[in-house]
Amino acid sequence: MTPLARPGSHAILIGTGHHPPGATLRDVPAIGRSLTDLASILREQAGVPDANITLALDPAGPAELAEQLDAIAAAATDVLLVYLVCHGLVGDGAE
Repeated sequence: MTPLARPGSHAILIGTGHHPPGATLRDVPAIGRSLTDLASILREQAGVPDANITLALDPAGPAELAEQLDAIAAAATDVLLVYLVCHGLVGDGAE
């Protein structure tokens, strides 16, 4: 049994591939496929139960994503895998 397959382990796979009309960022449709492919690999190769994998594709906003992360982190008593795929932006202060 892999550590990810243990009952207390959880994975959250987060991706932002679509943006509202007028956004300066381009959509990246492959992000959705990337998340579902990784979820399949986690199930089939690492033995992670479906109930312990959460897909967060195009979350409504940071507050909603934070609530989801908090709940999953609280439920995890073993390994917590957080995977994020999205655009990266540099702010005014190069942050």
